[in-house]
Amino acid sequence: TQSTWGRLLTHNILSSPIKGIKISFPFALSIESIEIRKQKFSIDFLRIIIPKLEWSVFFEATNTVRKSTNHYIPDIPFQFKDEMFQNEHIMKDIHHLLVEVSIIEGSLICPSTEKKFSIRNGVPSILYS
Repeated sequence: TQSTWGRLLTHNILSSPIKGIKISFPFALSIESIEIRKQKFSIDFLRIIIPKLEWSVFFEATNTVRKSTNHYIPDIPFQFKDEMFQNEHIMKDIHHLLVEVSIIEGSLICPSTEKKFSIRNGVPSILYS
């Protein structure tokens, strides 16, 4: 089965498990490889999930992916505006970035300690003791 953990949507909700740090979110990304995994487009899903996103984190993550791959990675606006829901092209680009782009190999980097948590086969290992 295909892992959903390596998606940019998941990156937008993960935080560092290290106790006692002041800043646990967002992880920086170090990307070795990605895959594009086609998913059915759903504007209803986007209407639910986009308001819950930390848009600036998503924007930065897409820039990191763009610099790390030869795959086409569409540009997205620096800020999200509600009228963008009416633009099918932009919505399909956002859908592509959130749920179709999967980080297969790389690392999540703690924003406070710079500890690296590996991503292998699309699954981040963020266990910490």
